[in-house]
Amino acid sequence: MLRSLVGSEMCIRDRKSCGRVYLEHYTSILVEDVPALEELYGTSVILADREMVESEADKILDGSETENVAFLVVGDPFGATTHTDLTLRARERGIQVQVVHNASIMNAAGCSGLQLYRFGETVSIPWFQGTWKPDSFYDRIKSNTDADLHTLCLLDIKVKEPNLEMLARGKTVYEPPRYMSVNTAIEQLLEIEQTRGMNVIDEHTICVGLARVGALDQVIAAGPMAALRSHDMGAPLHSLIICAPTLHELELSYMKEFQVAEMSIEEHSARLQARACAVEQPAAQQEDTEEDDNDDDTEEDDRLRQLILEAESHVQKLKQHRQLTKQARALARGAACKTAKPAVKAVRKAAPPAPRDEESSDDGGADFDMGAAAEDDLDCLLADDF
Repeated sequence: MLRSLVGSEMCIRDRKSCGRVYLEHYTSILVEDVPALEELYGTSVILADREMVESEADKILDGSETENVAFLVVGDPFGATTHTDLTLRARERGIQVQVVHNASIMNAAGCSGLQLYRFGETVSIPWFQGTWKPDSFYDRIKSNTDADLHTLCLLDIKVKEPNLEMLARGKTVYEPPRYMSVNTAIEQLLEIEQTRGMNVIDEHTICVGLARVGALDQVIAAGPMAALRSHDMGAPLHSLIICAPTLHELELSYMKEFQVAEMSIEEHSARLQARACAVEQPAAQQEDTEEDDNDDDTEEDDRLRQLILEAESHVQKLKQHRQLTKQARALARGAACKTAKPAVKAVRKAAPPAPRDEESSDDGGADFDMGAAAEDDLDCLLADDF
């Protein structure tokens, strides 16, 4: 059985029943030293660094079908996706997993006096490395600030990191452990703000620095960024909380116990008001532009409707004109026929009969009536004229 265990009397008994005990040693570090743990548990403790947990997880799981194996985590076992992945691997192999939850910085941050239900998305702040200065977390801080929520910032840890220059030479040499301080985090945040310029934080932004939370020598310091940037928080591990633009009266009262410099709520929240005004002004301009566009569209629609009405009236008049023209032509045709047909009949009577040549006739011997042809031609003429 794989047991993901943390500190309670029950867990201590369980650890003593385990054949192997691992201590995860890269997502966080334990305040107590390893020899003290080994003395408490009565067994040796194996430090599980990043390489072992991510690349050699099967070694941890091997044998768990027949003996208990403890995997100790600083904080809650599911505080990192790596631990979730290890649990899934164990289940795929049919290994039973028992999880005992623990306090972590995610809930221990309440020691600052800030109300936990007012925290937004937690962010991680990595080290700057040369020209590589990651700042994707800045947008999440902005989202939290816009929603009037606190932001818990987890600060970077570098444990057993290989030296890249030596690695390129084919040698594996590890860098000394490094733990980001509140001071460094604030310096990087202010540099990012200067680059991004979205008015999310400034030197007046009220923050709370946390160091070694849960230990007897824990430190909690509240104040503007300008003050915390130079405040000594002592040994690691450190965390930083960026306060929401508005603070509850109870939160302020509690934070005063840890205040290291004067905190101005007006200056703290001014950045949010300035950003809100900056957003509202273009929005108002956009609305004015849209109204002008709507007015122009209305005038254009009116002109278009007027043209359509005029066109429909013109079409109606054309239809009436054509109808009257047809009626006039019909009347004229009828009158012309009454006048012309008697004259045609007189011509037919006076016209001599057409000569007939039965042998050479081109029409096959048919009689040709000149008077009838003249009458037909007259009818066609009248039809064309009228």
